[in-house]
This record gives sequence, C-alpha cells and structure tokens, in this order.
Amino acid sequence: MAQDQPNQSQHILPINSPRSDADADADSKNARAQGNNLSEQTINTLLVFATLIASVTFQAGLNPPGGVWQETSSPSPDDPNNTSQNHIPGRSILGNNRVSYGLYIVFNTAAFFASSSMIELLVKASGKFKALVRVALCSMAVTYSASVMAVMPNRGPLNICLLFFAILVPCLVLFAREIWKKIKAAWDELW
Repeated sequence: MAQDQPNQSQHILPINSPRSDADADADSKNARAQGNNLSEQTINTLLVFATLIASVTFQAGLNPPGGVWQETSSPSPDDPNNTSQNHIPGRSILGNNRVSYGLYIVFNTAAFFASSSMIELLVKASGKFKALVRVALCSMAVTYSASVMAVMPNRGPLNICLLFFAILVPCLVLFAREIWKKIKAAWDELW
C-alpha cells in the first residue's frame, strides 16, 4: 500500500529541469484564464528583477555616490582664499552639487518605488499575507525615506516635502489596486 502512494518528491520539478512547450502553453492559458497575460515563469523572473532593483536602489539611497563626509569642516574666516564649504559628518558629499544630487535622489527614489510597486503587484498572496506584504513594503518605503533624509545635506522644507511625496505616492499606488477593485465591484453591482 505504501508503494502505491506517490513519493512527494515526484511532484516537485527541479529548478534546472527543462520545461516542455506544452507546460509553457498550459501556464500561459491558465494565466490568461485568470485575467493575467503573464506566465508563472515570467512573474517569477519579474519578481527577481524587481527585488534586485529594490535592493540596489535602497543601498544607493543609504550610500550616495562619493560617500558621506567623515569629519566636520568649517571654512576659516582668517583665510580669504579658502573656498571650502561647511560640511557635517554623515551627510552626502554629492549634496554639495544640488542639481546632481537632486537628479540622483529623484531617479533613485523613482526606481526604488517603482520596483516596490512591482513587487506588490506581482506577489500572489491573499488575505493576511497580502496585508503583511503591504505593511512590509510601506515600512521599507518609510525606512528608505528616513535613510535618505539622514544623509541629505540640506533638510529644508522642499526636501522634506519631496520625501513626504515620495512616501505618499507609492503607498497610495500599493492600495489603489484594491480600491479600484472595490469601486468596480460596487459599480457592477449597481448596474
């Protein structure tokens, strides 16, 4: 009787096993039937890339190009030829060039939040797990923004508004899909 039951390992495909065209076609048909044009393999590949991009951009936000100042410096008032600027330890060196630093932060933040949004959209979790994924991604967004704020050379109101906007928009995007589904369901119910 024990021999009649299949071994559990018979149902698991090795990672490197070649897939037949029939398997790929079946995945594509199942995906289209569920209203999704992406196969399982495509979704997994996109998740790997999105996770890699999120990791790289998070790290780049913590360690901007050129690094951070290691010591405090103040220009000497006695030396008229001294053109050095004040800097504070832990602040971005690139921050001395406002245009370059601004472009860097805007595009790095956009890449981080786009990849985080992709992760949320591609993860096939439901119920409590979906909520946990959203909490984790929103917490990571807040952590990213706080880290960028810590190394930001100027902490003026414009920079604070930029980071607040950078947190708010992606978190809204994460929840917009569910809100849209509820609105659509209510609309379909009415008509």
